[in-house]
Amino acid sequence: MVDLFIKHVLGVGTDHPGAFGQTSSYYGTIEQQGQLTLHLHLLLWIHNALSPQEIRSRLMDTSSTFRQELLAYLEGAHQGDYFDGTQKDILNDLTHATRQPEFRSPVEVLPESPPHPCVRPNCAVQECLACKNISSWWSYFRQTYDSKGCLANKWGKCKARFPCKIVKEHKVDEDGHLMLQKLEAWINTFMPLLMYLFHCNTDVTSLQSGTAIKAVISYVSDYVTKPALKTHVIFEAI
Repeated sequence: MVDLFIKHVLGVGTDHPGAFGQTSSYYGTIEQQGQLTLHLHLLLWIHNALSPQEIRSRLMDTSSTFRQELLAYLEGAHQGDYFDGTQKDILNDLTHATRQPEFRSPVEVLPESPPHPCVRPNCAVQECLACKNISSWWSYFRQTYDSKGCLANKWGKCKARFPCKIVKEHKVDEDGHLMLQKLEAWINTFMPLLMYLFHCNTDVTSLQSGTAIKAVISYVSDYVTKPALKTHVIFEAI
C-alpha cells in the first residue's frame, strides 16, 4: 500500500508529477500500529526546489513575484482550516448528519469516485446533468472529513502540542520566515487529496529551515531503532 502511495500519489519514479509536483527523492519509515494500521513518516524533496536560505532571500525581495508564486503553490499543497465555515459549523453539520438514517461514517467507507466532468468548456446550461452530478459530488466531498480529536487520553492533554497558533493571514517576518494562514487551532495542516484517499489523520508541512529538516530526519530515523515488539503486544501475550 505504501509503495503504491509513493509511486502513484507522490509520483516518485514515474513520468508524471505527483500530488506535490515533480519529485526528486524521499526518505521515510513506516510502522505497524496496534490495530494493524500503518503509520508513515516521510520527507519528500521537490525537483529543482531551492534551499531554505535561497527561499528566505527571495522572500525578502518585495519587488519579486516569488512570494506570491510560492504562496500559490503552498496554498494548493495544504491548508489549515475547513472548506466551509468554522469548526463549530462543521460540528453542527455533523450532528445533524448523524441523525439521518442513511448516514454512514466517512471512516468506514471507501471514497466515492468523482463523476465524469462536463465535456462543454465553460458550460452554462442550467439543466446540464453532468454539471449537476459534479456539483452534488463536490458538496458531499466537502463533508467527508471526520476527526476523533487528540485529547482522548487519561491526561486530557494533547501530545501533539495542540491547540496550534492561529495565523490570520500569510506574512513574512523580518528574518524571511514565512508563516502561512491557519484559522483552526485544532486540526493539522492537511492536503485534501490525501484526506480523501485515506480517510485518516494526516499532517502536511513545508519545511523551511535546515534546523527543521534535520529535526524531522532525526525523528523519522528514530522509528528504525524502535523495538519490533510493542508494549501493548507484550501485555496481551501475558
